[in-house]
Amino acid sequence: RHPISVSAFLLNRSSDLSTIKDTRTQLTNILGAARAGQMGIAVTETGAGNVTGTPAALFAADNFLTWIENGVFNVDYQELDAGFLANGNPGVANNTPLGPAYGAKMSRLLADVGGTMLTVTSAESLLHVHATTRHDGKTGVMLINTDPNNPIPVAINISGPTLASSGTRYQFGLTNFIGNNIYPSYPISTNTVSGLGNSFTVSVPPYTMVDLLLSDRKSGSAGMPRPISY
Repeated sequence: RHPISVSAFLLNRSSDLSTIKDTRTQLTNILGAARAGQMGIAVTETGAGNVTGTPAALFAADNFLTWIENGVFNVDYQELDAGFLANGNPGVANNTPLGPAYGAKMSRLLADVGGTMLTVTSAESLLHVHATTRHDGKTGVMLINTDPNNPIPVAINISGPTLASSGTRYQFGLTNFIGNNIYPSYPISTNTVSGLGNSFTVSVPPYTMVDLLLSDRKSGSAGMPRPISY
């Protein structure tokens, strides 16, 4: 595995996307606010560099969602599968998903087409959070624990329509890899969980991301974007 200092540096980068803010400022200065607001921005390549395994998977999810939250309409990741730019590794079939492919999948499970990304923050520096109101009426919450050693207990409060006490939990992280293998040995886990609702506590294991999808009790109600605190 990569030294903690390298992985920690990488996992902190997604929260500092000053590039897009500077780009927006430059567009506004050159074109004016009205025309600048009509300009779309695409990220045509992003990636984790030489970092692989669990940190790269967590980074990919965090990176995808943070760009989208900041107004980017498209994000292309450098490499999600084995053999994308070459012949791959001996003994590994081409198109075998790397860790970042599962980060992309976790992002897609959180935010469906037509959903709305919410602005959320975390008081815990090692816990990165994302949330969405989905087109299907569900509220989605992603919790990313960037601490490689310790679980993080998270108290969640969601205002707005009353949410069901049960929902779906998707999880991917450290235990999906065996040893130093850069290819996940296990897929994303899926479980129906109880004890949720508008206020609940959940523990996120070390180096792991968790998606929670909760439905409004009124079936089919899309509701409105609602504040979420951690």
